Amino acid sequence: MNQNPNDHEPQPLLLRIFKGIDLFRLIVTNILFLFLLFLIYGVYTAFRSDPVPLSSGDVLTVPFSGFLVEQSAVGDPLDMWGFSPQESTVVSNVVRALRLAADDDGIAEAYLDFSNLYGGSLAQAEEIAEAVAAFCASGKPITVFSTLYSQVDLLPASYADEIYLDPMGTVSLNGFSHYEFFYGDFAEKFGVDFNVIKAGEWKGAAEAYSGNAMSAELKAQLNGYLSDLRSRYAEILEKNRGLENGAFGAYIRNYSQLLAESGGNGAQTAERFGWVDGLKTDRELWLEKGWIEKETESESDRWFYYTDYLLTKKRKPAEKKIAVLPITGPIHIGGTADGDASILVPLIDKAAERSDVIALILRIDSGGGDVWASEEIRRAVSRFKNTGRPVVVSMAGTAASGAYWISTAADIIIADAFSVTGSIGVFGLSPTVNRFLSRYPGISVDGVQTDPAAAVYSPFLPQSEETASVRSLEMQAVYDRFLELTAQSRGWTVEEAAAVAGGKVYTGFQAAQIGLVDEIGGFSQAVAAVLKKADWEGHAVEIEYLTHALSFTEALLGRGGIPLSRLSAARKEFFTALLLPSAGQPAALFHPVDTTEITEKKGASF
Repeated sequence: MNQNPNDHEPQPLLLRIFKGIDLFRLIVTNILFLFLLFLIYGVYTAFRSDPVPLSSGDVLTVPFSGFLVEQSAVGDPLDMWGFSPQESTVVSNVVRALRLAADDDGIAEAYLDFSNLYGGSLAQAEEIAEAVAAFCASGKPITVFSTLYSQVDLLPASYADEIYLDPMGTVSLNGFSHYEFFYGDFAEKFGVDFNVIKAGEWKGAAEAYSGNAMSAELKAQLNGYLSDLRSRYAEILEKNRGLENGAFGAYIRNYSQLLAESGGNGAQTAERFGWVDGLKTDRELWLEKGWIEKETESESDRWFYYTDYLLTKKRKPAEKKIAVLPITGPIHIGGTADGDASILVPLIDKAAERSDVIALILRIDSGGGDVWASEEIRRAVSRFKNTGRPVVVSMAGTAASGAYWISTAADIIIADAFSVTGSIGVFGLSPTVNRFLSRYPGISVDGVQTDPAAAVYSPFLPQSEETASVRSLEMQAVYDRFLELTAQSRGWTVEEAAAVAGGKVYTGFQAAQIGLVDEIGGFSQAVAAVLKKADWEGHAVEIEYLTHALSFTEALLGRGGIPLSRLSAARKEFFTALLLPSAGQPAALFHPVDTTEITEKKGASF
């Protein structure tokens, strides 16, 4: 029988295995080779010394996007592949661009677009507002536009020469509020005991777990700082827009009537009231200003995007540096990078070891967090200060509770008038679910122990009176330490510190009046103060942000359109106030104060 030449004898098993291994080797080698090529290109792109701007012109253009943040994510592993879309606006970059352009003969005017700004704090908005005012003071005009103005947008916009609104837009002014969840009925209904212990009469976070509503006393105290925020905000807007006193409140109270008079058109209502100068689409405005060609409506070659503009203003590296460390979100140990003491402490210690660092600025935007994490950071700051170099705290939107604990180690504390600070108090909770287990699934817990405290941290056993007493003593000891640190920082007696503590919260202006902070101002004032303290005025110095390279997982978490700092803020109530204490942490320095406003743009809500 003749054999078909297309038929082959089956290959031995061992040979087939070796061929498979060889094929796998070739595939892996090719993948590694391609990865190496991308890596080399990414390193080249990141470290090339003379980046070429993508735009140039005489109109400084600032298209705000995402949230206002203190620092962009640095060391993102996805950046080099071009997978990192801009999802936030770094406040210091906008401020520096505006201030440089004010003195630059090559820049004739500026254009700011707030359409895609989703939110930020009033303190951050005021930093930008001061830069807008400085630009206008140079004699150069600023035009602003938005499809919707929130309270955060309108603060810096009010300093501009011309404010335009899309005909389909509105000016959203609502005032200020502070609301919290209360779990009293939840605890009773489901048989959960939160076992809250606090030290500080006004520590409002503790009330959330022991009742169903905010006490009248706490409402009165919180209303104090909200009223101060409102009055200062209204005064700025009314003055800048040439409106009479009380116009801000009248607009809010009578908005329904004003809107009806405009046939339900929010844009016309805002224009008639005086918040904006005109109603135009962005392209209508660009045509009027001559920023796009009428025939083609192509992008103007006069626009100089602020990020490109800053590339042309890179300063020569100075021998001496001011180290800046942003502390944002809940203060904790482990978890996300924002506010993580295990990341922040090494950054401070490494800065202390460097001979080229002359001073440290802590740029804080945090409502507090875990006691031990706050103390670890404070100790690191003290170690830096003990080297003989100054430390200045610059408070952004919020620097309260554990964030103020850290601030006590600084030489100078500077707060914005719209900052929220204070909340000097301590609370902790250790949830127990024995009643829930018994009431619903019908599960009981029983056992033996060698000593009365052997199962003291079990969430399945009721808390004993002795355990409650022990934890109360622990809370009081931490609170006493908080008072001592505050007194030492402010040059007070402990009794004087106790008079302004108790968990009370203040605006930056109120805190300056009672001495909790030293000065009112923004980041630029903090830089000036630290230079003066270091006796370094007139010498070349460079600002260097202390950064942590994001892991690949952290980078992926940031891809969803919300920066990590916003994710941290969103989970602060649950993570800081619930998980940490139940994990064995006896106390948390946290008060749910957040002056960050998230607008309804793009359907965002909070």
